[in-house]
Amino acid sequence: METNKLRKVKNDESFARDPKTGAILNVDNSGLLAYKNRRQMSTQVDEINKLKEDMNEIKTLLTKILKDK
Repeated sequence: METNKLRKVKNDESFARDPKTGAILNVDNSGLLAYKNRRQMSTQVDEINKLKEDMNEIKTLLTKILKDK
């Protein structure tokens, strides 16, 4: 069984080359984690904004119902 160890790319620690395929891979795990955290935060902000819009719509409808009585 052959083991494929990634080889560092010159002058950049965040990339490595796969000797079997020759592909250059991003091996910066901290960068990936930061990206995932930013993406999750963005999703949460979008969800909060949607909830705010929904609450404003409910408030508007309730105000209209009370005025119509």
